[in-house]
Amino acid sequence: MLFTHWTNDPSWRMDAGRRYVQPYTHNPVSHPDCYGVKPEGLRLSYEEGGRGWKWWASEEMPRKLGAWAKEVRVDASRLLVLKGGGAAELVAQLLDEQGGCWQWGWVAERYSGCLFYAGSEPLPHPSREGVCVPLLWISGWDCDSACIWDMRALRPARGAK
Repeated sequence: MLFTHWTNDPSWRMDAGRRYVQPYTHNPVSHPDCYGVKPEGLRLSYEEGGRGWKWWASEEMPRKLGAWAKEVRVDASRLLVLKGGGAAELVAQLLDEQGGCWQWGWVAERYSGCLFYAGSEPLPHPSREGVCVPLLWISGWDCDSACIWDMRALRPARGAK
């Protein structure tokens, strides 16, 4: 899959050997704000469907868009793909496997990154009143995008912008 990294650094280059470390446990008792935590990693936008960072930032935060679009290819088979309405079921399954507390470290042991792809269906946006309080981090993903923590999943794009 082709993704775009929006940056204000024209000299940005992909660091193929880099790995971002994820916090292993999010403990709601000792860290009550942990539910808003997103994973650490390189942020990429999936622009193909027209709902990527360029679309969202152009309306919401135009100065944060980034002047340079650097394209990279991602091996999607190495990603946790959260897509539309089916994301809630997959996340609930993974949450059960993690003992009821979302742990990016656990996820990072199994995947090289994650892709939040709304497509035609919005991602679930849990609320504090709902049963999915541990999933509040999802609500911060406003556009089709990915976070890659293991750069071995990336490949340079031919003819990158």
